[in-house]
Amino acid sequence: PRESKIEFNDSEKIDDANTIIASAPKKERKVIAEWDAYNNTIIAEIDGVVSFEDIEAGYSADEQIDEATGKRSLVIN
Repeated sequence: PRESKIEFNDSEKIDDANTIIASAPKKERKVIAEWDAYNNTIIAEIDGVVSFEDIEAGYSADEQIDEATGKRSLVIN
């Protein structure tokens, strides 16, 4: 993986693909969601499916093991 990132605004119109510039990856992490076991949060108003592609353990995701239960889970970086 090249680790490049292409950023643009969601309302921005791209007329010429040659004008898109990939920037160097940022090492910072942003939290986009957190789990709250005591809340039933509505994330979307309609049903849908989310799928991930090209997930690589140790690169785009880390495997965490719950010490109490032994349960393994993937955390997306």
